[in-house]
Amino acid sequence: AAFVATRNVVALSSLSFTLRDPSLLPPLTVVGGKKGGGAEKKTFSVFNPANKNVIATVESMGKVDTTRAIDEASKALPSWKDETTGVQRGAILQKWSDLLHANTDDLATIMTLESGKPLAESRGEVSYAASFLSYYAGEALRPTSAGGGIIIPTPFSSGAGAAPRGTLLAMKEAVGVTGLITPWNFPLAMITRKVGPALAVGCTVVLKPSELTP
Repeated sequence: AAFVATRNVVALSSLSFTLRDPSLLPPLTVVGGKKGGGAEKKTFSVFNPANKNVIATVESMGKVDTTRAIDEASKALPSWKDETTGVQRGAILQKWSDLLHANTDDLATIMTLESGKPLAESRGEVSYAASFLSYYAGEALRPTSAGGGIIIPTPFSSGAGAAPRGTLLAMKEAVGVTGLITPWNFPLAMITRKVGPALAVGCTVVLKPSELTP
């Protein structure tokens, strides 16, 4: 529940028939574990830039939906931040990375159709995106990650040439709900690059992808 999805695919072209797993284009928006459409009941089309064909019609999420997503992410924050360990958060991120690898062909197909990049480059981006999740899965376990800290000498001393007056303990902790915006040209990698560290440290996320490559 730490990640709030705000996309709703309401209509598809023949794209769904080219995927091994059509469920990768979910038919309903899920916010806070609950299915439901956007408050404004508006949609927009996603085009294949190569031929201008519509590959999907998705739901437009407005101000009310954004507020709802933030509220749900805020509700999920205490349990995600305080009731999970770095080991557990890291395992979830690694599982996400594994799923990206397992669905590389389908994800690359979707990415190529919506962004126009070559299929080989799209496959490379899936691997690139997965690498961020694996990296931050490891970061979640480090002593300097959330809940951990470092001990450093104080910058203060009794005089010139004197030893530092004691030490300081610097601890890291989740700051809260994060709002993330990603661009069209790396529609998957920029998501994992931003969401990965946020989830690893114990923050929750509301993500707004580009309307060109949602």
